[in-house]
Amino acid sequence: MDVNELRSLVTVLLLVMFLAIVAWTYSKKRAASFDECAALPLHGDSEADSAEASRRMQ
Repeated sequence: MDVNELRSLVTVLLLVMFLAIVAWTYSKKRAASFDECAALPLHGDSEADSAEASRRMQ
């Protein structure tokens, strides 16, 4: 295996990983969780609320 083939393989793998992350981010089932997390700064500083939102992101 040549160095250029290895570089090409790494590039393709990174592109696939990037597209998987984008698909996960924009999936409909994650939208509610992301919307809730985006609204966290607008709510109070309750530790229970932030802990629950952190748990949902995982």
